[in-house]
Amino acid sequence: MRALGKSQSFSGGGALSGSKPSLPLGSFPGRGAFSRMGAPFRGLLAAGFSCLLAALLAGCWGGKAETADPSNPRTVIAEMRPSGELEFLRRDYKAARAPLTAAAETGSLRAIYFLRILTETGLDGQPGDPDEAHRLLSLLAASENTLTNLATRGPSADRPIYKSALATLWLRGYLEPVPEPLRGINYALAAVDEGLLSANNLASAILLDPRSETFMTKFWDNRKEKAWELTKQAAEAGDVLAMGNASYLARNGIGTPLDPYLGAAWARKAANLPEATGRCLNDLGFYYERGLAVTQDLTEAGRWYSLAASKGSALAQSNLSRLNSKGAGAPEVFEGMEY
Repeated sequence: MRALGKSQSFSGGGALSGSKPSLPLGSFPGRGAFSRMGAPFRGLLAAGFSCLLAALLAGCWGGKAETADPSNPRTVIAEMRPSGELEFLRRDYKAARAPLTAAAETGSLRAIYFLRILTETGLDGQPGDPDEAHRLLSLLAASENTLTNLATRGPSADRPIYKSALATLWLRGYLEPVPEPLRGINYALAAVDEGLLSANNLASAILLDPRSETFMTKFWDNRKEKAWELTKQAAEAGDVLAMGNASYLARNGIGTPLDPYLGAAWARKAANLPEATGRCLNDLGFYYERGLAVTQDLTEAGRWYSLAASKGSALAQSNLSRLNSKGAGAPEVFEGMEY
């Protein structure tokens, strides 16, 4: 529909003021001629004009009005912020669990995104549940078109959440067919730039994923260093998952010089937080059992393993059982990134 131009006034005979009529006066009825028409005819003419104008304004000339389909890339939509999201962002994870669960049941994609993190990592102190995490990721994958719409056309303040959701789905292989892999890191890095701190862990995980070697060009020479930089930034900001990731990277010299002392320091800092996950607690037990960058102390190792096992860590349960039975074998530790 074209925009209306500057307003033009009409003079008495119906011709535009200050202009000459392009048609003979007798070929176009002026206001007097319209007034002489019968009332029924005038009513029909007015009704027809109204319908035509309504059709043009609705954008449905020649068809029916388009319904608001959130999966349609032309439809601009937005989600309400679900209850529990603010608590999650404030790291009050225990308070976030129940309202996020309720909101996820209503189909809130934002709630499903944050609930998946809680469910898988146990940030709120509950044991991790990989089966439930899989179910939540499947729900997000089923809404790929809507997520893409929200990530690109939704309110700018909300886009990082949906970009992170799409990047997570790519990394986990939930998108079929698998899109151009570069989209995953682009979405994750965009979410980082737009201020979503939890996206740092996700972007680092993608940069370190073995599949990155087949497509990474922008960060090919320094992608591991970039992963360390993003992880360290989030860890220093207080993100407990990033602290565990920093311990793993420093312990193995990934993206930063090999430094088990730095790894142990990050593990200790994470383990002493109220929201410490089973992975963080097990990590510190590992350092004590191995005597890696700390004085070896099997009693202290067992204490941390026990705390980790109480939060559902299968590795900690195995370590504690072996330690108590004085069995042979090396302690087990999670070697990877959490996000």
